[in-house]
Amino acid sequence: MSMSLFRPIAFNAVRSFATAAAASVAPRRFLVAVGGSDMKGSIEAAKKAVSLANPGDNVECVHIPRPFPEQLLSSMSDPGAISAEGQQLFSAESLKNITENASEGIMKSVKEAIDQDAHTKGISTEYTVRPPSNNVKVELVQYVRDSLSNYVVVGPSPDYTGRMGQWLARSVRGASVVVVRDSCTRAPEW
Repeated sequence: MSMSLFRPIAFNAVRSFATAAAASVAPRRFLVAVGGSDMKGSIEAAKKAVSLANPGDNVECVHIPRPFPEQLLSSMSDPGAISAEGQQLFSAESLKNITENASEGIMKSVKEAIDQDAHTKGISTEYTVRPPSNNVKVELVQYVRDSLSNYVVVGPSPDYTGRMGQWLARSVRGASVVVVRDSCTRAPEW
């Protein structure tokens, strides 16, 4: 039997190994879900993503705000009886500005917390604010799919139950979900 029969198999094995090795050093994408109700957890999640990332990886912090609550507007008895200042306060443009300003403040806090460490490690960072949505969880899962992220990192939620993390772990396909509970000081109350 000739040894030439085994060369193609050996060559394919080496090529497969080289492809696997190249894939293991490819830059990874970490997507950090930032929420306004759990700022402490969001900052901890962003810090954890930076600590898990290697030089050349990308950490993207994304915030999807909720729209201005309709309940606040529906409790008014007669919108026509409001003064000009009141009408301006509840205009669509004013409500949009409130959401945008809050989102900018949230992302600024996260950016201040992680930029220095990320720059030191050689990690690129992005900060994205998506349009407001009534269903933040579904929008976040769709964004994870669209961005081709490898990891989704979230905080434990304000009451430490991690409902967002549980939902993402069930719904996200093609990415690992990391729920950061480092800052939890007490056990969740079930």
